[in-house]
Amino acid sequence: MWLRIATIAVGVMLIAAGVISLRDPDPVGGACETGSDLSCLVIQQRFKGGPYTEGSFSYVRVTGGGEEILRELEGPGSTLRVASIAVEPGSYEITSFQRPCMGTCPPDGPLDPARDECAASFTVKAGAQFTAKIVVKAGAGCTISLEG
Repeated sequence: MWLRIATIAVGVMLIAAGVISLRDPDPVGGACETGSDLSCLVIQQRFKGGPYTEGSFSYVRVTGGGEEILRELEGPGSTLRVASIAVEPGSYEITSFQRPCMGTCPPDGPLDPARDECAASFTVKAGAQFTAKIVVKAGAGCTISLEG
């Protein structure tokens, strides 16, 4: 309980200080800089109706162009999870899935098998920013909307 309160307090302080922003996440590696040949996929995941009771780990898999990228989004205690992935221009599929904690979250406990999976296809152009907004309803699946 205290860890969750401390995590929330640190997040609020970072937002207040302008270090992080919930409106415009800073992409990893500067992939969204003007003139870059890479495209930037920004992933924003929210829980609708609350997260899993004992927490979960969120993952996205991006496949296309002969690549497969698996990215873990921020861990338990967070209802907004954000990540950015630099990709070559082309066509891709993004898959989202959750691994709920079994009793307690790692390192103290194991994870349940993957669940609440959803997928969507998209195409990005060179130097573009593309946003995948994932909405997870714990135990009832998820949806992905694409912008860009």
